[in-house]
Amino acid sequence: LDIGSSELICGLFLELAKRSNPILKDEAIQINDSDISWARDKYAKGVKRCIKIYLNALDPDIKEERIKWIRDSLPNMDLHLLYKRNIKVSEETILAGSEYRNCSWYLSDSYTKEYDYNNKCYFDLPKRYRVGPYTDGCRFNHMALKNTLQEAEVYGLADVAGKIAYYLDAPRMYYYFTANERSKALEYFRRYLRRIIDSYALSDENKFMTALNVLLTSYTEADCLSKDSGNFQFNKFIKHYLYHDYNKRNSRGRQSWFASSNQYMKVNGRNEYMKEIWDRHLDVAAEIAVNAKIQPVTKAIYHILKDSPNSAKFIEEIELNKIIKLSLVGYQPLAKMFKDILKNKIDSMNSFNHNVMLKLIGYPDDSLGSLATDYFKRTNGAFTPEFIADFLMLDNLEKWLDLFEHNLESLDGEKYLAFIRHLIEKTSESFPRDMVLLEKARDILHISLGKIKEVSAPQKKDLLSHIISVLSNKSRIPEWLAQFLEEVIFSLSYEELENLLGEIDFAPYCKSTSARNKRVISIFESIKFKTLPPDSMIIDIQETGTSKMLGVLISICDKNREGLQNRLSTLLIMLESPITGLNEIGEKIFDNMTGDAKKKLHSLIIDSPHPKTYMLGLKKLDAIYKDLIPGEFIIQMLEHGAKEVKAYISDKINSVFDNLESGNKELFIYYIKTLLLLPNKNAKSKERVYSVLPQFVTINNDKREEIESMLLDIGSSNIIIDSERALVTLAKIRKDGILNAG
Repeated sequence: LDIGSSELICGLFLELAKRSNPILKDEAIQINDSDISWARDKYAKGVKRCIKIYLNALDPDIKEERIKWIRDSLPNMDLHLLYKRNIKVSEETILAGSEYRNCSWYLSDSYTKEYDYNNKCYFDLPKRYRVGPYTDGCRFNHMALKNTLQEAEVYGLADVAGKIAYYLDAPRMYYYFTANERSKALEYFRRYLRRIIDSYALSDENKFMTALNVLLTSYTEADCLSKDSGNFQFNKFIKHYLYHDYNKRNSRGRQSWFASSNQYMKVNGRNEYMKEIWDRHLDVAAEIAVNAKIQPVTKAIYHILKDSPNSAKFIEEIELNKIIKLSLVGYQPLAKMFKDILKNKIDSMNSFNHNVMLKLIGYPDDSLGSLATDYFKRTNGAFTPEFIADFLMLDNLEKWLDLFEHNLESLDGEKYLAFIRHLIEKTSESFPRDMVLLEKARDILHISLGKIKEVSAPQKKDLLSHIISVLSNKSRIPEWLAQFLEEVIFSLSYEELENLLGEIDFAPYCKSTSARNKRVISIFESIKFKTLPPDSMIIDIQETGTSKMLGVLISICDKNREGLQNRLSTLLIMLESPITGLNEIGEKIFDNMTGDAKKKLHSLIIDSPHPKTYMLGLKKLDAIYKDLIPGEFIIQMLEHGAKEVKAYISDKINSVFDNLESGNKELFIYYIKTLLLLPNKNAKSKERVYSVLPQFVTINNDKREEIESMLLDIGSSNIIIDSERALVTLAKIRKDGILNAG
């Protein structure tokens, strides 16, 4: 610290940070809090930056926080273009290396404006990169990259080192550095990373393989630096780690065609760096082969897996699922090698294992499907309830739905119960919370519910108790499974549920906050205590309940018809419901009602905004009242928002008024009295009455005195318009009377 250069002091603190050695902690704090006068400004900043890394490494909480930040922020380091000049690049588009090569001039830090020849002025170009910790949208922050590199080295983040190596070896970063004449800086960072990863080979083989796993599985077909698509000879890290020996052999006297031909796809044998480490980690090599996206990587791994002295032991111990995945890789020699291994392994199995069968049919590959079918026949395979339940985990379930349906149908009652129990057990193990099941598979499950009838009463009780507990306590249960279990419960009849719930204590589950559980418990309480669910719950069940739950709700309403007589709001909900069964019960109860309760419900029905409900109300008017519609209904109907209701009462009134001579004069008097006493806003209806009154009195002279008396009463009203119309009509009647008398 006394005599070392700023570079040496930085290295010292970074080395101590790697070892988490606090020997210079006090000195570090002191330097960090002071002004550094013994080094130029940028070197002083470098010292303080390395001191900060050192101090962070000594604090477990800060260190953990930094590691999380690095991993979360790392994708922002990759310089994917958002704009090519003024043209937006969609987020789904990954530009190929050749496109970055062709527009490398655009990647210059200084290229932020263009000249508009039409308007004769410069305009700002949009930010070409996503703004983040590594770029302001145009310029890349080299010090942020260096800091992350050094932190990754200090904290031993092999995965981060592998990902940064990929970024620096991909065309986006490569052409950015070259466009800004910073090729030396790029080489510095690449050497730095190579040194980190190479050091893992000497100190920690697992970290070495972790770094290479991330690095080699990140390359895509768009990442080659050559102008020729698919040629990765100029990607430094592929060259160093997978084709190390080949490049050493061909470092001098290369043929002129080398640069433009994809030599790596012509190379045979093993050429990777640190072969002995690869031999000890063939499992990682296999993982890389499965996840690699480019053939130069898969080809190199093929030779490692084929020619390693540990291959025989590895193949003997490898998991079946990994063999299957390796048999499906895009590089055909590797795929064929593992297809042969897979066939030999399956052929050596003499007994049926449904897990093996599921793994074989779980991939969209016809050859695997054929192999699975042969294996099933040869070993006399059987579809157990567990096996059938596991079918639902298949990614390609649609391909095997017929087989699933056929074998689910073949289960008897007890095996069907085992199937349901296995589905529930799988919930906590395998089914993701957000898993969505195919609609056809849900339909098959729904149809299968009839098998519950084959189960004994004690088994039904145990199943019901188990499902109630699961629905109340399993927060991870997928929506489709929760819905199916609800349907299982309510596939039981009302009478069965009534008997079973008498023996089951579901009180502990009543506090559940789940909307589904609240619906289920509400139904249970209604059945057990012979009551009706609250209106809010009936609406909720109608909107979100399964068809089976709705069926039980209909039974509850049917069993509690007497209680419904006093719940007019519930009856209205039933009549407005899209469920035919509830409509029918509601209508029958209405028909059997009498007195004011019936009249009040009828008023609610007519006032409903639902067409099928108010049309029922109109139909019932004809059946109950014929032509003599109650006055309160007339007012209500004239003010209704539906044109059908207004048209009904208008037609009724017009019919009476149009038949003055042959009609019922008492009925006419009833309607005119009702209409003339309506509020002023119903002016149009009143106009019609006033216009026919003179004619009515002429025809029915015996009613003159009654009509004139009524008009005199209205004429004394303080509502001016009503008073005026009544008196004008009275004058006309009297004038017509005098003329007729004359």
